[in-house]
Amino acid sequence: GNYASAFAFQSDGRIIVGGPFTTIGEASRNYLARLNSNGSVDTNFTAGIAGAGATSVLCMAITPQDQIIIGGDFSSVNGYSRSGLARLNSDGSVDTTFNPGLGAFGGYGWLGVKGVAVQSDGKVVIGGNFTGLNGTNRVNIARLNTNGSLDLTFNAGMSVAATVSCVASQPDGKTVVGGVAGTFHGIQMNGIARLNGDNSPTNTVQFLTSRQYFGT
Repeated sequence: GNYASAFAFQSDGRIIVGGPFTTIGEASRNYLARLNSNGSVDTNFTAGIAGAGATSVLCMAITPQDQIIIGGDFSSVNGYSRSGLARLNSDGSVDTTFNPGLGAFGGYGWLGVKGVAVQSDGKVVIGGNFTGLNGTNRVNIARLNTNGSLDLTFNAGMSVAATVSCVASQPDGKTVVGGVAGTFHGIQMNGIARLNGDNSPTNTVQFLTSRQYFGT
């Protein structure tokens, strides 16, 4: 399956592309590449993504400093152990000041980070299919501090029989998540939910009535 599943733009107009591919254009690139603004492959950007089995970069986000946060199903980046999550410098090298430790683990049938968003304070929210992050129980959604450590103040209390496919951060620090129906702290949400910046869902009519679009 050679295709692209994630895109992001750096401030200079160059394009970061991720997916389960091993070549792009005529260049050998495993799962992550950078294109110049004219579409040619940037030969100065090499991330060295590796993993066992179905390896891919599934999502990414660009920080205000042009660093690249990538999520997916992989185990190492440029020789550094990174399970499903890493932050890269603008040239593709690993930012060693961001270390998620053991990274994402567990999961149901497959393991991976499918959504990532950067908050205005620099913290990173990830979603996907996992049961823990760096040795601590977190089901399918977690927030990391700016150094990659788990933010213990954020726990969405999501049910295990669900998957988060995408995340977005609002300017006020609230997080919107989409995916397979599940519960957050016992509240059933079908397909979409908005979480406060602390732990609990935001109980607004706007999001509770979204059940009509995503199931019963």
